[in-house]
Amino acid sequence: MNMKTEKLYQNKEWLRGKYWDEGLPTRQIGAICKIDFRKILYWMKKYNIPRRSYSEAEKGKIISEETKRKISEACKGRIISERQRKNHSKRMKGEGNSMYGKHHSKEARDKIGEAHKGMILSEETKKKISEIKKGIHPSEETKRKISKAHKGKKFSKRHREKLSEARLGMIPWNKGKRCPQLGGVNAANWKGGISFLVDLIRTNIKYRQWRDDVFTRDNFICQGCGQIGNKLNAHHIKSFSSILQYYEITTMEEALNCEELFNINNGVTLCEECHSNTENFKNKKNIIIKRK
Repeated sequence: MNMKTEKLYQNKEWLRGKYWDEGLPTRQIGAICKIDFRKILYWMKKYNIPRRSYSEAEKGKIISEETKRKISEACKGRIISERQRKNHSKRMKGEGNSMYGKHHSKEARDKIGEAHKGMILSEETKKKISEIKKGIHPSEETKRKISKAHKGKKFSKRHREKLSEARLGMIPWNKGKRCPQLGGVNAANWKGGISFLVDLIRTNIKYRQWRDDVFTRDNFICQGCGQIGNKLNAHHIKSFSSILQYYEITTMEEALNCEELFNINNGVTLCEECHSNTENFKNKKNIIIKRK
């Protein structure tokens, strides 16, 4: 090539060959031609020579421990402004992210796992992460994607063992503590201090007496299969809820004054299996009452 050394970069084929075929960075090409690398970028743009992506440029590059230490020292105490954070977040979203539409290979995932093995975060780092994430909530779209990604996913036996080992000896943060945020008026199912009338009646002494009277009359024998003793239930022949509906009972006082509700002739002793086969098993209406 009969060309002066300083003019080599003006040759399109030579420039493309150095950058793409030999994989030289623009700084190195600039050093060969004894010019600033920005001039190399100028001529590349002029000849429409595409540039490598960041991941392509960094591929195969190994950073020495000394360089890593220098980078760490340089970044120590550095505070990133809110504007820089937002710009970085915007660049990394969607197609701007180098991993957009891609997935780590098994080999890469194994390497990441090995690099993080045994890593323990300091309390200060945990506190910083907590402060950064405070008030951040994933969007509905993100939640849907996470749900879809985990759907049907099963942890391997080894993974389950690792999770178990990681939690070994850990004391839950809320052990022995009450959670006022989830109790009382803050509870999701709070109904203004009301409780199911059915449950209140069943725990009343009059109901328990009716139950004992039914068992005694039937000699503690299941009237369905003849089982003696063991786990027995006092079953209402006319269902509990239908009586409450018929007499329009809404208070505990009304329930205690209802004779049919505690009529021994409306009760029969049944074992658990026979009881579960009755037509009105667990067919009770959730009538409610205010606690006094």
